[in-house]
Parts: sequence; structure tokens; C-alpha cells
Amino acid sequence: VFLVSQHMTELLPDRKLLRKRLGRWGEEATFQLLALQEADFGGKGVGEEDDQFAAVRGLLQALLGENACLTVKDLQVDGRELMTVGFAADPSLGACLAYLLEQVQEEQLPNEKAALLAAAKEYLHKRTDL
Repeated sequence: VFLVSQHMTELLPDRKLLRKRLGRWGEEATFQLLALQEADFGGKGVGEEDDQFAAVRGLLQALLGENACLTVKDLQVDGRELMTVGFAADPSLGACLAYLLEQVQEEQLPNEKAALLAAAKEYLHKRTDL
């Protein structure tokens, strides 16, 4: 079902995009989708984008090899640490972790405790200023 529903979703050789795809779908499903797309493309007899599939595969392997931050569990902070800077155990905690993950995946923040805690404090202050 997953492969059919996502068969037209682009997998491009883009680190930010592939980090998000791996984090959302996992390694096995992402590689299965890539194989399906490559087979589908190959069946069309065009053959012009073969290098793109190899580039995507190589980049996926590189991301996995460098232990890229793919999920909230990969962040260098967790909910307990966010609670020490003022977060309550409510949905705002999860929302902040999701925000931090997105910032790391978008390469706006390094996956380092000090930077993440500073960004979390800023996130909390913006939220309480509303």
C-alpha cells in the first residue's frame, strides 16, 4: 500500500529531502520505493535518468553511514531536557521536538545540545509571547 500510494513521490539527490524521507519512511521503505521508481522508469525505455537513481542511492547510503539525524530520537536533546528549560509535559513539548528536528534536517541548526536548547528556549519564548 505504501509503495503504491507514494510511487510518484520524488526522490531526488537532495540531502535535506532524503533525510526527511528516511526519517518519515525508514530505510527499508525508502530503498524499496527507489527500486520501484527505478524499475518503473526503466520499463519506459527512456534511460536518461539512470544517473539520478544512482545518485539518490549513494546519497541515501551516505546519510545512513554518517548517522544523520532522521527522527526525534536522533536529536541530541529529549523531552526531559526541554522540560528543564521551561516546557510542560503537554503537546507543546512534542511540537518543539518536531520543530527542532525540522531545523536540523533543513540544516538550519546543528544537532548539538547547546544549539538545540537555545533554539528550544527561543521557541518557548515566541510561543508564550503570543
